Amino acid sequence: MAQALRIAIPLISFVLVTLVGLSLTKESFAISLRNRRALLGGLLFPWLVVPLLGLMTAALLPMSPDFRLGFLLLAACPTGGMANLYCLLARAPVALSLTLTTASCLLSWAGTPALLWLFSRTSPGLSAPAVPAGVILLQAGLMLALPAALGMALRWKFEGAVARREAWLGRLGLCGVALLLALAIASSPRNFTKSLGEAAAPVALFTLGAFAGGEALGRLLRLDRDDRFALTQQFVVRNLAVATVISVNFLGKTEYAAFAAAYFCLQTPLLLVAVGLRRRLKG
Repeated sequence: MAQALRIAIPLISFVLVTLVGLSLTKESFAISLRNRRALLGGLLFPWLVVPLLGLMTAALLPMSPDFRLGFLLLAACPTGGMANLYCLLARAPVALSLTLTTASCLLSWAGTPALLWLFSRTSPGLSAPAVPAGVILLQAGLMLALPAALGMALRWKFEGAVARREAWLGRLGLCGVALLLALAIASSPRNFTKSLGEAAAPVALFTLGAFAGGEALGRLLRLDRDDRFALTQQFVVRNLAVATVISVNFLGKTEYAAFAAAYFCLQTPLLLVAVGLRRRLKG
């Protein structure tokens, strides 16, 4: 069962990013690359704001030592690929989101180890492992760039068929999110249940704080509503895969995988509510 889940979760994630790629065109990428204010804000500020939010959340709310370490580890990781899917579902600029998410993964070669070192000064139980660049390169390449490029190629080849089925593709994306939630719970049900209660308040506080930070920055940069939504996802959605690999393979903390599952299952409904509100505003 555990081996099947280790295969199924990345495979479904790959398919979901491929769905994101189906919505991309060369023109959308060209527009996103010209949006210098959004690019600058989305590249730099999450690396400053998200770690501070992680530290503030850990300081304000009571947490067990292991839970605190898992939370700080997530705050040190790059943006997760699910940010692109939420933008797709919300009809926000997917090309901008994908550009920022991929860049976040590449910047994490230096950013994640540096933040882990800083966090280790305040949390003695958290060591600062030397994370091989290949771990993050694999995430950026196989789980972001490759499926997105595959989706774009399929759209170019079958543009008419894809255009006619865009609504169906959105529903398929929602089904994929639901399946990921189920698999996250099934990966470690006992530890997941144990982590769920303790995670609820910190995840809610962190998520709302990240939303507020991204929205405030977007308004400061005078971005339109669509670009602001894409920007907020760079603050909110963390790369759980990278966090899990670091915790299990480099810190020897297998219980962090259950924390990541609880985090995903608690945060996803909040993000889907935001997606629903965004779609309602767009009409």
